[in-house]
Amino acid sequence: MPRPLHSFSALALTNAVVSTTARVFTLGTTWATAAAVTFTAMSATGFVLPSPVAAQGVSGVVVDASSSAPLPGVLVSVLNAAGDRVGAVLTDASGRFTVVVSISGEYSARAERIGLATSNTDAFDVASEGLHTLRIEMADRAVEIAGIVVDSRVQACRIDPAEAIQIQRWWGEVRKALDVSAVVQRDRLVRFRIQRYEREWSADLRSLAAERTDLQVGFSSRPFVSASTESLSQDGFVQGVDGARQYFAPDADVLLSDAFLAQHCFSVVADGADADRLGLRFEPIRSRKVPDILGTLWVDTTTAELTHLDYRYANLDWLPQNEAGGRVEFRYLPSGTWIVADWFIRMPQVGVRGGDRAGNTEVVGYVDVGGRVRQLATAVGAGDGATGSAQLVGAVFDSIRGAPLAGARVALLGSRFSAQTDAAGRFEITGLPAAEHRVAFFHADLTQWGVASFVRTVDLSEDARREIQLAVPRFRTLAEIMCTGGGDVGAILTGYVMDDGGAGLENVTVEVAWEIPGAGGAARTFTAEARTGSGGRYRICEVPAEARMELTVVTEQGRGRVTSVVLPTAEITYRELRARR
Repeated sequence: MPRPLHSFSALALTNAVVSTTARVFTLGTTWATAAAVTFTAMSATGFVLPSPVAAQGVSGVVVDASSSAPLPGVLVSVLNAAGDRVGAVLTDASGRFTVVVSISGEYSARAERIGLATSNTDAFDVASEGLHTLRIEMADRAVEIAGIVVDSRVQACRIDPAEAIQIQRWWGEVRKALDVSAVVQRDRLVRFRIQRYEREWSADLRSLAAERTDLQVGFSSRPFVSASTESLSQDGFVQGVDGARQYFAPDADVLLSDAFLAQHCFSVVADGADADRLGLRFEPIRSRKVPDILGTLWVDTTTAELTHLDYRYANLDWLPQNEAGGRVEFRYLPSGTWIVADWFIRMPQVGVRGGDRAGNTEVVGYVDVGGRVRQLATAVGAGDGATGSAQLVGAVFDSIRGAPLAGARVALLGSRFSAQTDAAGRFEITGLPAAEHRVAFFHADLTQWGVASFVRTVDLSEDARREIQLAVPRFRTLAEIMCTGGGDVGAILTGYVMDDGGAGLENVTVEVAWEIPGAGGAARTFTAEARTGSGGRYRICEVPAEARMELTVVTEQGRGRVTSVVLPTAEITYRELRARR
């Protein structure tokens, strides 16, 4: 049973969703009901730009903490004294923003962008008839770990505290993308030209019977419509009776609503085919009986980027065996905007065999009804494509071992662009937009050592081919980062202490003992110890290289099994230790 996701505030967010009416027919006869897809009316008029700045509010600029360069595409939220959001906007190309507030009083601001650490300001006062000016600095960090609030109303799922923190960690990154999407739609900053399509599949989904497409003319700032959260919570994601059933997909409003979180359990799952992708899986609680959905939100663990949502329908008592569901794909644009780029709902075609007086039904086929973005434009009238003509090539070198670093993931933080280094440590990323990018690389060694990714800023122009060299720092540099007074460190030992279930154990002792030959051949025994920190990590720097170490975990239950290890000179050694049961 997945763990619950507890008490995340519901935000006014909307992505892409449609409702459809299923085809229901009897074998050997014609269709009884045609599928109907509801779209919002397309608008051929110009954009509705944000209203002029009022005299009361918050204005300012968001910049990079190290270079002071302006940061576009940052979501700036203004919060009242109770912590509720009263307004939010995206920073423009110059990193500037203005948020209007309705009453004077005490406020604070929060700046968020995928790939950067969230920045929160101190409280400030907004006077009547005045603008409070802010300068917000944001630092590089691939993923930010936030706290978790347990909601006592949700008792239907069991939760493991360690996994709850991991769920919150990735949910925070997913929420950033969804929140930006909502602001873009609300302020009509992007318009879409949509191509809708309809496909008919066989019951085994192996053959395509028919496909129809229809390109909508004109642009819309909101290309899809959604069912209300209240309706889906009460009546479910499949509504109606035979011949007129409607199938609904979840949007951001639904996924982040209090009702959805109270009615579903969440867990973290790995992608067996892609080690750099992680999923947040959800499924309805056991007591929920109305038609619902179960699915997975997939995140790129290198860039912390939300890629897509896969889901299936559940609790369909009249049709227990089926593959009905859908998919929503997200796209990141160079401006910092997130949009839904492709989506579909897969509905079952239900048939009743002639002569079956019981009226039993079975799936005789499926219909996909969906759409994709074929063209979009921004509020300034220019297109905002997801790719460009610049290229970034180079190599990653392991300075500790003196060799190329194979299997490293090189990524442009806050975007979908990344590549993996080959056996020679080489990588190539193409189709990049002209912009200033933050480049980082990730590798299993750095993760095990507990060392953050090292970030470089690269400015790319159109059609440019830029070559850069990235490297794991030398041992002395890492020792200065990982250890106090690291200049004299000869070797470093780090790792985790875990229980039998693989959960990290905090605040337990790791003892280290070693012998050094003394005068006259007598050996002297030396010891050192460390306490585990967050997640069970330990780190020991006060040990000599090339000596055999005896490691022991000490808990209230006693001393664990002894583990032997020899630390090579000027290297970082990783060891996982098990505590006594």
